[in-house]
Amino acid sequence: MSDRHTDWKARYLLALETQERLEHEHEERERELARAVNRISLACEGQEQELDVQLAGLRDFLRKGRSVSTAVLASKIDVVDERIRLLEERNKLSESAAAAAVDALLAQLALEELPGGLRRRIASLRREAHERLQRTGGIEEILQACAGLQDEVLQALRGQAAGRPGLLARLFGQPASAAPEALPEVLREAPATGRIGTAADKALDALIDTVEAPDSDSANRALFDSAKTRIARGVPLDELVTTLDTVRVLAAAALARSRGEFGQFLQQLNERLAAAGAAASGAHVLSQQRAAAGSELSAAIERNIARMRQSADTATEVEQLKREARAHIEQMASAMTVYRNREDRIQEEFGQRVSALEDRVRELESHSRTAEARVAEQSRIALTDRLSQLPNREAFERRLTEECERREREGSPLALAVCDIDNFKRVNDTFGHAAGDAVIVAVAATLRAALRDDHFVARYGGEEFVLLLPGLGSPEAAQDLERLRAALESVPVAHAEQRITVTGSFGLAEFHPGDSAERVFMRADAALYRAKSGGRNRVCVYEDDQAAPT
Repeated sequence: MSDRHTDWKARYLLALETQERLEHEHEERERELARAVNRISLACEGQEQELDVQLAGLRDFLRKGRSVSTAVLASKIDVVDERIRLLEERNKLSESAAAAAVDALLAQLALEELPGGLRRRIASLRREAHERLQRTGGIEEILQACAGLQDEVLQALRGQAAGRPGLLARLFGQPASAAPEALPEVLREAPATGRIGTAADKALDALIDTVEAPDSDSANRALFDSAKTRIARGVPLDELVTTLDTVRVLAAAALARSRGEFGQFLQQLNERLAAAGAAASGAHVLSQQRAAAGSELSAAIERNIARMRQSADTATEVEQLKREARAHIEQMASAMTVYRNREDRIQEEFGQRVSALEDRVRELESHSRTAEARVAEQSRIALTDRLSQLPNREAFERRLTEECERREREGSPLALAVCDIDNFKRVNDTFGHAAGDAVIVAVAATLRAALRDDHFVARYGGEEFVLLLPGLGSPEAAQDLERLRAALESVPVAHAEQRITVTGSFGLAEFHPGDSAERVFMRADAALYRAKSGGRNRVCVYEDDQAAPT
């Protein structure tokens, strides 16, 4: 009888230990879920009203005492948290590209001496542009401000004396007396009465690419294509404000799409968390039932042990003691059978709950992977030129920063080149913009195929491309560019059964100690100007303030 008593006691202690472990696991689940909800709230609070309502509902759900987490779900929520962070980065990509394009437009305005108040407002808007773009609706606000400043600048310029050099020479294609001494002849635009300059056209082209409408949005897609064509052929002065307003409308539509996609993702996330929470809540109920069953078994054993002791104290005959002891043992055995049957049922149901919870976790993980893939695709699109499928200006700026940091760190040579398609305007005027697009696509494919694997090419805007040649000084880089120039001569472009001859001019500059990326780009642009003015279809290297042809 002593061995049996020890066995029942061991089973009882094991049941208590199991109960304590399950309660501890449940507390851990609640803490993990609270941590995840707090992090999601911190990342998403204030994004939009619908999101705030969803998060408030989820927090209220937790306050009512129903757990929405498990040990498995806790580790997966960290993945969901990371996906939400990546979704926010997608918005930052567009904001960064828009900020760069807006800054380029404002920089053109700031080149001229304007009335003091107007200059200060332009400078103030440039300083605040990046921060304001991060606000909800910021891009609309910035574009409206740019359009207003542009209109004021035009009015101010109309009031200036005829022939005064400055912004008209740089931005609007009007003749000027001389270009700045630091960059002779490089930044001057060819006269183009009634049109903005090439630099402003390129800035507009880069800006509108950041708010491209999808094919599914037919109305805004038509608006985008129309504005894109207008910018490609050169924006007349009287259409500039209209073009900027078109960009503003497209930006508002892009912002609305982004909000809708993000809200839909969070709604789906909330639904999956609620489903997982229901499964976890059911598991908690089963844990409570198991604890209650253990308590009932413990009470039954204690009652029968107490009665056996009482019988031992009061029994006068051995047979009587045996009968009473046997009866108490049978009662304890019956209680154990009831406990075991209930434990088996709870264990089976608990397994079903855990299986359902694992299914919900797998769904959540799959949804997170899908969201991650969508963010990666949006990031790729944001850094890719739509027509040429080359990296765009924003991607070039990033790569340029990386290569400059590497050059500073390793001391390796780095060259930068600018390529411009010769007589591209003539192609557009003679064969149409479709032929011009075909030329850009063919040139982009040729440059990409002929370039070394560790070198980089991007479409900078219009018919202009930029190249980064790490590991090469000017002599070696010039040889590579000469090979690219020769490859362009054989680019197969045909239109209406006529072969279009394609050539390109290249300007090359090398980084030297103390050089800034902006200064090297200006030197490469100066070398390109020399190549153009020297007959085109050639490579010119910037050396000692002179662009030497190769």
